[in-house]
Amino acid sequence: MKVEDKLKFIAKILPEQDNIYLDYISFHPKQSISLAALKENWKTGIDTDSQVQFYLHIPFCSRICTYCMYNTLEIHDTKEIDLYIDALISYLWEFVSLFKNIRFNGMYIWWGTPSILSPVQMKRLFWYISKNFQFNDAYYRTIELNPSSTTFEKLDEIYKNGFTRVSFWVQSFNKQTLDIENRTYVAPQRIAEIVDYAKKLWFWDVNCDLILWLNEEGEKDILYSLKEMKKIAPYSISVYTILKDMERSIIYKTDADSFYREVKKIYQNIVRDSDITQDYINPEWSNVLGFKLVSLWHPGPKKDYEAHSKEKTSLFAVWHKAFGKIWGIGTYENTHFSSQLISHDYQKLTPEQEISMYILKEFQFKISKTDFYDKFGFHIEERFQDEITFLEQHKIIQQDNWEIVYIGEERKIGYYGLLFLDIKSLVRFVKYRYYEKK
Repeated sequence: MKVEDKLKFIAKILPEQDNIYLDYISFHPKQSISLAALKENWKTGIDTDSQVQFYLHIPFCSRICTYCMYNTLEIHDTKEIDLYIDALISYLWEFVSLFKNIRFNGMYIWWGTPSILSPVQMKRLFWYISKNFQFNDAYYRTIELNPSSTTFEKLDEIYKNGFTRVSFWVQSFNKQTLDIENRTYVAPQRIAEIVDYAKKLWFWDVNCDLILWLNEEGEKDILYSLKEMKKIAPYSISVYTILKDMERSIIYKTDADSFYREVKKIYQNIVRDSDITQDYINPEWSNVLGFKLVSLWHPGPKKDYEAHSKEKTSLFAVWHKAFGKIWGIGTYENTHFSSQLISHDYQKLTPEQEISMYILKEFQFKISKTDFYDKFGFHIEERFQDEITFLEQHKIIQQDNWEIVYIGEERKIGYYGLLFLDIKSLVRFVKYRYYEKK
């Protein structure tokens, strides 16, 4: 199918102005699969040389933030957490012998609020994981924490069990903003205390997150947040753009088209106007999310966990809606996860679908031609020459001998990414994304 015809087809089923930030999780139909059958697929798909990453959801939150895009559960009884840990340990036990010769390339614990666990609950769960699974020291073992539920005792327990990176969700220093977002405000002084304590424990990386453009926040609020962050001095600062309900943001409501067209320039100007660069460097830019600042006094980074790796990597992921992947075999979701029920939905992954998933993910950042060749055994131009030529001619991408970089409007990244799908996959995408999910 010609690119122009494909574009017409997409325009009919998907308005161009739609903000499509592709979640690049497999959007193909899945079928139910038993735990026993899933374990057999893992046995088939891994050996001692396999690369596997470890991901774990802690779904519970004390309150649900307005901007949250995830399947979180508001906790009403701490006994629910104990039951969940029981279920986790029982589930993990099923895989201990299977992974006995595997060193996981990193671990990430996130989704709800992992810091909602008590020190006793942390000790029980994290000790079990560290005792029964091995990890590659070259990769971070990360846990995400809310400053409002973080204590020194919890940080001690996290450090004892082998974590090398902690990330604190600060999001904003504006109390009024956080009240509107149904999020607990934590004073900068308290955040500074827990960051300083984490650094004294010798975590390899101590990160703080900021979310820009929440509600009525403008440039002065961001400059204030960066000023406070400079005083708190974490080893790294991850800066994100609100993606859910972006139309609530004052800067978006003022001129949406200008924001998406100029978003990178806006970020760069704000960083320039602050004095954050006295202590931090900005090594990279993400088309969709924002940017990261790294302290000049950072101990030196390990390799990051990457949930949807561009390498030949499998992903062992646990909890309801956690997306797992067995390289060369298929993908699956833990559709139900409780002490009463554990089940999975499974999708056999064809080489064509693997390529589609890779393209949809990398297109939102940049596509390395050498990585593509190393992974799939042929040059990307061999399969997508028409698409690449079209996008380059229309100044949507720019390329050289090594990579393809998206330079079009931010909000159309997903829209143009769909050009890399064949017509059958496009129909599947529309069916799954815009019908089954509603």
